[in-house]
Amino acid sequence: MHLKRYMAFYHCNTAAFVASVVVIIIVQSKVLSTVWGAMLLKTAMILDLFGLMGAYVAGSCRDPTTTIFVAALAVAVFLYTMAKVVAVVHLGGESFRQRGEEATQGAAQVPPLGSERILEEKKLERKRKFLLQLAILAATVTYQTGLNPPGGFWTESNGDKLVTAGDPILLDYYGVRYQVFFYCNAAGFMASVTVILLLVNQTLSKPGIRTKALYVCVMVGLLGLMGAYAAGSCRKLRTSIYVFALVAAVVAFLILEILLHWLGRRGWSKCLPKCLTRLFETLSTGPGGGSKNKSDQEVITTVDKLESEDYEKRKYLMVLGILAASVTYQAGLAPPGGTWGDDDTASSSPLPSPSAHPPTVAGNPILLDFNAARYQAFFYCNATSFVASVVVILMLLQRTTKKQQPGAPLRALQTAVVLDLLGLLGAYAAGSCRDWETSSYVIALVAAVVVFTLIYVLLSFNVVRAKAEE
Repeated sequence: MHLKRYMAFYHCNTAAFVASVVVIIIVQSKVLSTVWGAMLLKTAMILDLFGLMGAYVAGSCRDPTTTIFVAALAVAVFLYTMAKVVAVVHLGGESFRQRGEEATQGAAQVPPLGSERILEEKKLERKRKFLLQLAILAATVTYQTGLNPPGGFWTESNGDKLVTAGDPILLDYYGVRYQVFFYCNAAGFMASVTVILLLVNQTLSKPGIRTKALYVCVMVGLLGLMGAYAAGSCRKLRTSIYVFALVAAVVAFLILEILLHWLGRRGWSKCLPKCLTRLFETLSTGPGGGSKNKSDQEVITTVDKLESEDYEKRKYLMVLGILAASVTYQAGLAPPGGTWGDDDTASSSPLPSPSAHPPTVAGNPILLDFNAARYQAFFYCNATSFVASVVVILMLLQRTTKKQQPGAPLRALQTAVVLDLLGLLGAYAAGSCRDWETSSYVIALVAAVVVFTLIYVLLSFNVVRAKAEE
């Protein structure tokens, strides 16, 4: 039915796969240390990413309109990012020269060995790794769910041509919901691939990080993930309201953070209530009053050590958030038990088929019809864990965005991580079992983990207090 579209998807996906294998071979060989190897590696990675984009455009759409839109979306995101990069490279040259003159005039106060520049390079490299991790997460899950949307596909066409084999079931039953999922997922995928394309080239990634263009693309990718999850994981208004409320809370947090930063730059933050400004206090401070008697090199070394420790903590939290967001996103769009329409138990027409069981609708979760309470427990726990994961990622990303590194208090990050893990445990306990015997066993394991965590936290208070006194 879509021979040309399938051939385009097949060749693009195959090219991306072969390019990925070439990248792995080059990285594991000694050729990477040569100029030719570096050029070959970049070429293979760019071919890989463009192959993924072509395969996504060809495989996720069924009509020319959506195909053109997705392709235009990719071009728009790429042009926006390149425009920001070109602007900072060409228009920012004067400011860079002015900074160099100021540094020359204040040579008596700046260490001549370029230690600050080395610190700046380390910060940029760490930010690049953070952004690359997030972009890989978003690109991976959005690519898979874009080609295999929630609800599955029609396995055959009926005689009246009301449905077509290979078309998404969700599109025929919940057209608006599917459109929201499709465009949000496409926006997240294209933004993520654009970030990866620019991060591959360090010459373009540095101005992209400085102008916050890559951060904007990552934010678009994460918001696209949340929008796609909210639209694709629900079928009823009640559950949709819950997920959209969580997404709205995250968006409100972002708007509040941007507003406070904007007011702080203009000196108006003192007029705000302390309860708002305390939300964005720094997690750790640099060397204090005793650092005045130290040399510049010692101060820089101390700052580098503190930032390295803080970076390690944020890296582990980021990996945890990425892992949880990835598994909960996929589990929410492909719930346990599958959906109606994967076999012959549901009707292939848009009308529910009468049977001995309650009326079933193709594309709806099977577990919802046979064990609604268990499915509801899984759904709410999984949605809570997914949103908590995104909150952790956004908090960590917000902390790496600014030079002074403001961020949410460590208690807020720890609370979000604990909520994330508890949601994962609850979703697993509800979705992996079908009877109370196995459920009680899993719940007992979950309770044991929670009790162990509480005991560990209580025993750690004395250690933390002793370190704080030191």
